[in-house]
Amino acid sequence: MILSATASGYIAVMVSCLAFGSFSVPMKSEAVRAVDMDPLVFQTYKTALCFLSSFSVLLLGVDRLRFTPLGLLSGFFWVPAGVSYVVGARTAGLAITAATSSSMCVMVSFCWGIFVFQERVFSLSSACLSILMMIAGIVGMSFFSAPNTGEISAKMYCFSWTCLVNKDHTKQVDDVEMMKLNMSLSESDDEQQAAEIVLLEPAVDMENQMIVNADIAPVARATMATVHSNSKNAGSNSSSPKKKKSDDYDCKYRKRKKAQKKSLVPPDGNGAYAFASTISKYLAEECDMDVPVRQVGIITVAVGASWGATTLVPLHYAGEDMKGLNYVFSFGVGAVVMTLFLWVARFYCNYVSAKRDVLLAWQAMPPIHFEIMAVPGSTSGLLWSIGNMAAILAATHLGQGVGISLTQSSMLVTGLWGICWFKEITNPIAIRGWLASACLALSGILLLSYNHVPPLPSKAALKG
Repeated sequence: MILSATASGYIAVMVSCLAFGSFSVPMKSEAVRAVDMDPLVFQTYKTALCFLSSFSVLLLGVDRLRFTPLGLLSGFFWVPAGVSYVVGARTAGLAITAATSSSMCVMVSFCWGIFVFQERVFSLSSACLSILMMIAGIVGMSFFSAPNTGEISAKMYCFSWTCLVNKDHTKQVDDVEMMKLNMSLSESDDEQQAAEIVLLEPAVDMENQMIVNADIAPVARATMATVHSNSKNAGSNSSSPKKKKSDDYDCKYRKRKKAQKKSLVPPDGNGAYAFASTISKYLAEECDMDVPVRQVGIITVAVGASWGATTLVPLHYAGEDMKGLNYVFSFGVGAVVMTLFLWVARFYCNYVSAKRDVLLAWQAMPPIHFEIMAVPGSTSGLLWSIGNMAAILAATHLGQGVGISLTQSSMLVTGLWGICWFKEITNPIAIRGWLASACLALSGILLLSYNHVPPLPSKAALKG
């Protein structure tokens, strides 16, 4: 029994959704989460498995490996997008990152397919409505799967700090590994209660957290923070009502914040937070723009997702003999080339920062953590590679606008993992909200599938 191109495309969409929705599961182990994985390292594991698994097409009916330079272009789009996703997840939170990434991918892919490639649909207005339904469902699923929905705007997990500064003195922390920070920024209008610092000791409420300048080695994996603490007066003020913030306090707060913007120091070393904080520091110093790290992360993932949504656009310009699985090897080669380029660029940046000291530049490179990441990293990369091969088939048979947009429904699978296996969502109201959003996304998927029209036969096929 030979399946039609449309049926093969929908099967590829289902395989892609299952693989894309499950590839992050191996990364949720305690050992992996304890490692502050650099975004480029995480992307390297995905790239390695993407390239190695590309040889498997020889077992799937491809007679020989084919290469087209367009695969290099696909790698040029995909690798930075993968890095940006990790940056967003680590600095802004996984829920908003997933919603932003999937929504941008759906919109950009749909625009490429329908408005650029002129892919056929039964009704353009109905297809646009289906896209809006999918995006609304994706955003809803992310919203209801977020921890403490509506209360916490960001969490930054397990960052090491070199010193803790309060109003009276500077306290040096000898063993930074004994110190973990969990900072939650509130969206409340009351900026006086700005953050909560959680150490290995009982939690203490702090106010007016700011990052200030200090001498830190350019390659040290450390950060610093200034914390204005109420801990000394906690006992006496615990029973008294909270004082209303005065206009004078507002003025002093803004002046102090503006004065310290130019002394903002990003956490040196590796990690997504270091990347986003460096951008935030540059905007503060060079452009006089106060952009928090969390907003930098959201912007990064939005730009990266828009960039990455064009990953399979070069496939449209490849010849007929390069469509489908024939494109997988070229994609893998492009991913390897782009990843190596980013590693070289990373080393060069360290080299310049270390004042052209090769040894310091090498020591500043992020660790691979192979002992910990070998099995989960390989499994995760393999699942992603399976999803990518299926996405290539979906784009080949269903088109960029419909095929790639449908693969973003992998959030349904991710959400089910979180609810049924990891028990990440236990609130009945949140579960019902997630299910309602999932139904909305599924309705959009069905409507978009209904609007798909098979492409017209090519001129070569007509002549044959």
